[in-house]
Amino acid sequence: MTKRNLEASIDIDAAPNQVWHVVSDLKRLPEWSPQCQRMQLLGRLRDGVYTLNWNRQGRKFWPSASKLVRVEPNQPVAFRTLTNNSVWSFEITPTGTGSRLTERRVVPPHGGGVDGHCQKPYWWGGQLRRRDARRDQDDGGSIFMTGSIASVKGFRSWSVHAASKAVLHAYARVWLSELKDRRIRVNALTPGQVARPIQEQLFDEEAKAHFEALIPRGKMGSPEEIATVALFRASDDSSYVNGMELMVDGGTTAV
Repeated sequence: MTKRNLEASIDIDAAPNQVWHVVSDLKRLPEWSPQCQRMQLLGRLRDGVYTLNWNRQGRKFWPSASKLVRVEPNQPVAFRTLTNNSVWSFEITPTGTGSRLTERRVVPPHGGGVDGHCQKPYWWGGQLRRRDARRDQDDGGSIFMTGSIASVKGFRSWSVHAASKAVLHAYARVWLSELKDRRIRVNALTPGQVARPIQEQLFDEEAKAHFEALIPRGKMGSPEEIATVALFRASDDSSYVNGMELMVDGGTTAV
């Protein structure tokens, strides 16, 4: 289904700065969005900062990411959805009785983004192909695979896991050669130790201290620290990065 531009306005009996205080708090977006269940800002409110979003429509749940493209206090805030390049904006204009809030969705011509170019990649006959792709659109996109520092550190008893991850960089180099004419970039993202709630159930203090002793800063990474790099790899901001494996491990593999 082709998405269309949308626009809706509402008059509010409040000053623009009061409306801005609510609209600019993107964590509150689920209060008036029919789909967004959660929006997490990865940094302070300014142009260029990414967000992670969790969406719902009926029984369908899906994650998404966006990038702030316009932030002007007491006026507009706008973000671009990375999967389809649609721009959502909330603009505040003063009125005689308060403020008018206008929400817009602007869809780029012919769609765009990764989901329209390289959907569900899979192996067939040694070539990476597209499945359910839109043939009437230009090629282009970004693929990145998740590696493991076990492939370069040589941890004991991790041979099978390490071997399965070490091959990803080779995949990236080969796919880069095969997909360059279609302007599809291929990279590998290799995270280090990341603190997650389940570790509280699996690790005692001694095990946790052992993992953190491997990290120069002495502290595990957070999911948000990995997510910001993943968003960079998936977006056009990394358009000149291709065929690379990026370690996001706090320097663990460098010492």
